[in-house]
Amino acid sequence: MTSKSQLYRRLAPSVPLSLTFKDETGEKTLHFRLAFDFNTAAAIEDKTGKNILRGELLEDLTAKNLSAAFWAMLLLNHPEYDSDEGLLAVRTYVTIANSGEIANAVKRAFILTLAEETQKAIREAEAALAAGGEVPPANAPAATS
Repeated sequence: MTSKSQLYRRLAPSVPLSLTFKDETGEKTLHFRLAFDFNTAAAIEDKTGKNILRGELLEDLTAKNLSAAFWAMLLLNHPEYDSDEGLLAVRTYVTIANSGEIANAVKRAFILTLAEETQKAIREAEAALAAGGEVPPANAPAATS
């Protein structure tokens, strides 16, 4: 008989993602919650060989790397995917049409783990880009008058 572990596990914040597909059986929508912690980082590194702490994944966002990150970010809330078969299933959910939506959810799940100050800076930079402005380099000196 197995008992529930008494070890505390932090619940990482998560990002919702719903994907709708059409196939020979009709339309189906799958609902996911993506989350990121160091178990996720380790799973991504195992599948891609990319160092998450050095930002290597974002520098080389290929189909393999995006689908591995998507898969790994599912595992905290969807442990039924925790296998090579689960990774293969997840890769069938990624299409050219929805890869941007998945990449955005992966990015948002990662950003939720950053310090609040860093999250704020990212939101401000994204807003500036959306408004057609320029974003200063991360280590640029502050403007003085």
